[in-house]
Amino acid sequence: MLRSKTLPETPPDRLTLALVDDEPMWRRVLIRMLESRELRLLEISRGRDLLAHAAEPDLVCLDLHLDDGPGLDWMLRFRRERPDVPIVVTTADSKIDTAVKAMRMGAFDYVTKPFDQKRILQAIDGALERVRNPGASPRSLRAPEDASAAPDGVTPIEALEREAIQRALRQTDGHVGNAAKMLGMGRATLYRRLTAYQGPKSA
Repeated sequence: MLRSKTLPETPPDRLTLALVDDEPMWRRVLIRMLESRELRLLEISRGRDLLAHAAEPDLVCLDLHLDDGPGLDWMLRFRRERPDVPIVVTTADSKIDTAVKAMRMGAFDYVTKPFDQKRILQAIDGALERVRNPGASPRSLRAPEDASAAPDGVTPIEALEREAIQRALRQTDGHVGNAAKMLGMGRATLYRRLTAYQGPKSA
């Protein structure tokens, strides 16, 4: 299924965002959140339709779980045709390995459901800036969930992992065991990650 929608007061030189999700509800949620952005939207429910219209979008918002196959598979196939197009991956899966895999496979950013409007707009705005300024580095464009910048020397994937851990700890009120389950890792592994992020203690 393919449906085109132009947001109000959109200029003639608008960019096109493909919203790829087999759940109409999530597409409607995203459309409402993006009302302040001057975009032409393509609503797409299947990966094969994204490929069929690969020439149209300037950026893509892609769910990882589609009726006609895994979203990461469709992302790889799409990137073979349009390697220049930034892809923001969305999913209800909060496990770190899923996010890291998506980023390593070329996703521009990764946002979990249910969407936080500020977070999804950060991701979309970063992708839009990439389209408008292709020479900028991915790390300078990707906005973390909180307002603080990633420390020097931290890769985008490490920053993503820190962000996921911080979010899980907030959602579980700091309960490390529950946060570890949410992230799909053992408690000991999460403790090691937290210790590594804190860095060496000063004497």
